[in-house]
Amino acid sequence: MKPYLESTKAYIIKRNEIFIGLAVVVVLGGLIAGIAIATQPNKPAIVYDPTEACSLFTAEEAEQLLGNDVLSTNNTEPLQYENVTVSSCGYAQNTLNADSMRVAAVTVRSGINDTGAAQNKTEFTKSKSSKNIEEIPDVGEQAYYSPERGQLNVLKGRDWIVLSYGIGATPAANTKEDLFKLADKVF
Repeated sequence: MKPYLESTKAYIIKRNEIFIGLAVVVVLGGLIAGIAIATQPNKPAIVYDPTEACSLFTAEEAEQLLGNDVLSTNNTEPLQYENVTVSSCGYAQNTLNADSMRVAAVTVRSGINDTGAAQNKTEFTKSKSSKNIEEIPDVGEQAYYSPERGQLNVLKGRDWIVLSYGIGATPAANTKEDLFKLADKVF
């Protein structure tokens, strides 16, 4: 009977060592997870779904402006920066001549909470103080055309939307008329 007691004793000791080892692994895993959660930067809560630029300007709409052979150039999901997100959607004509290549792009800076929406309105208003802008009535809540950048900037709800449409190599040559064609697709 002695060999049976010895093997039972060895089994119990080995089983206890396994449980102790598992307990140590669980405690260490919990500690590591706690540290990972505690060191995560605290981002503001997303109250409003961010607007995705490519939901405002689709590939089909780009083909209507640029022709059937377009390339997707700079399409990004909304990236969060504190209380706002930024996404972009761009298309270009598929041509080898970069000097005559037409591009159309939309960038959306979306307020994801009331602080972000207020920040967009404040910064949009400040951006209008730059030289040579032209206020554009009847587009969004506020809008202005910047000939230096060849852009139409629109404040609509929580979103600051920037439109660019024309020859990619010379954005300053973008005309208001062309930008209105893009705006008709976006809005």
